[in-house]
Amino acid sequence: MKEECGVFAGILFDQNNNIIKKTIKALSNIQHRGIQSCGVCVSFGDNKEILFKDKGLVCQVLSSNNTKDILGNIAIGHVRYSTIDGDLKLNAQPLKAKFKNDYIYLVHNGHIPNALDIKNELAKTIKFETQTDSEVILKKIIFELEKNNLDINFENIGKILSEFFDRGAYSLCFLYKNKIFAFRDKFGFRPLWFCKTNDGFFVASEDIAFKDFEINKKIEIISGFGVEFDLNNFEIKQFDDSTKKKKCVFEHIYFSHINSNIFNHNIFEQRKIFGKLIAKKNIHLKNKCDIVVPVVNSGICAAMGVSYIFKMPLVFAILKNKKQNRTFIEVENLRNKKIEQKFKIKEQLIKNKRILLVDDSMVRGNTAKNIVSKLYEAGAKEIHMLIASPMLKDTCSFGVDIRNKNELIATTFKDAKSISKELGLNSLCFIDLTDLKNIYPKDEYCFDCFL
Repeated sequence: MKEECGVFAGILFDQNNNIIKKTIKALSNIQHRGIQSCGVCVSFGDNKEILFKDKGLVCQVLSSNNTKDILGNIAIGHVRYSTIDGDLKLNAQPLKAKFKNDYIYLVHNGHIPNALDIKNELAKTIKFETQTDSEVILKKIIFELEKNNLDINFENIGKILSEFFDRGAYSLCFLYKNKIFAFRDKFGFRPLWFCKTNDGFFVASEDIAFKDFEINKKIEIISGFGVEFDLNNFEIKQFDDSTKKKKCVFEHIYFSHINSNIFNHNIFEQRKIFGKLIAKKNIHLKNKCDIVVPVVNSGICAAMGVSYIFKMPLVFAILKNKKQNRTFIEVENLRNKKIEQKFKIKEQLIKNKRILLVDDSMVRGNTAKNIVSKLYEAGAKEIHMLIASPMLKDTCSFGVDIRNKNELIATTFKDAKSISKELGLNSLCFIDLTDLKNIYPKDEYCFDCFL
C-alpha cells in the first residue's frame, strides 16, 4: 500500500507538561499530507501510553472533547492519505506492537517496494492486522530483534532498515518507553525535519509543522541519517552510508506546503520559479490573454510567477470550497464528486475575458476539465492553460501514488495538443522536463514519473 502521509514526534523536557496541544497543532500544520485518518500516541514514560486514532481530519479526530483526558510529555502523531480502499480506522497510525514486556509505536511516510515479499515470509508465523507496509516494517524489526536477542535502540533499528528495507523510501518515527527514534531513508526521497525549542525536541515531515513553536535550532535530516532524543539530549546519527540520492521532485511541485522548506529549497519560491520558467517559454501568450487565473490553491505560486513575467493582472476568479481538500490522492469513487463540489467561479471577473489558467500539475485531468467547463459557462472568451510541471507519464514506486498508469491523462492523450482538445482549451503547455532538470541536479532527484 502506497501512501502520502505526514509524521510528527516530540518530547517536552518538563514531565508535568502536556504535549497533546503541540501535537495537534503540528499535525494540523501538515494536514495537507493526509486527510483520511490521523492519530496520536502520548506517553508518560515507561509503559504508560495512550493511543488514540480514527478516520477523519485532525480537527475532528483530535478535538478537545476527544483528547482532553490524554496526558503525557512524549508523543508521536500521523496524518494519512492513501489511494487504496480499506478500513480507514484499522489502517490509521500510529501502529503498535509488543516487544518483550513493552510496546513500540510507529508512524511512517513512504513506501516499501519489497513489503509484500517480507510480509508473506513473516505471515507464516506472525499475524498482521492492517493492510499497510508500515506494519511490515514494524513487525520485521521486532522479528529481527527477537531472533538475534537484541534490544531496541537507534543502531539496531537502523541496521535492520539498511539490510531489509534498502529499496524503500521513508521517513519513520518510533516511540519506545521515553525515547524517540526517527529515520530518513538513504535516498532522501521523503523529507524529515528536527527542531529544538526551549521546552522540547521535535521531529516532523515538514518544518511547517513547527510554525507555532519558538524554535532555537532547526535542522533538515539528510538522507541515511536519523535522530534519537529523550528528555535530556538529542543526537543526529548516520545509519546508512549509501551515497545514492533520489529526492522526490513532486515534493516541490505538489506535496509540500507552500511555507515549508524542503531539500534546502523554499517551496513558495520554487513554485514561483516554475511559473516564471513556463511563462518565458510561452511569451507569445502575453498578447493572447487578458488575465492570469490560478487554480486555487495549487496554482497560486506558479501563477504569481507567470503574472510577474507577463506583467498581466493576477485575478482570483476561482473560489475553493474550504471544506474540500486536494483530490490527487483520493479514492476514485469520491474523487469526481468532490471535484464537482470543490470550485465556484466569480463570473463578473472573467466574463468576455481571454484567460490564462495556471496550475501546478495535471494528473488525470478531471480537475482541469471541470474548471474549464465552469469558466466557459461563466462567460470566458478563451482559455489557455499552463502547467508548472512536466507531463506526468508513468506511475512511481515511491512518490506519485497512482495505482494504474491508465489513470493518467497523458496515457490516453499522448501530447499537449490532444489533451488540450480533450479539455476544451485553446492551448495547453507543460514545463519541459529538460528545463526542470536544469533547476535540480539530475543525480539527486527522481524524475521517473515524467519519462
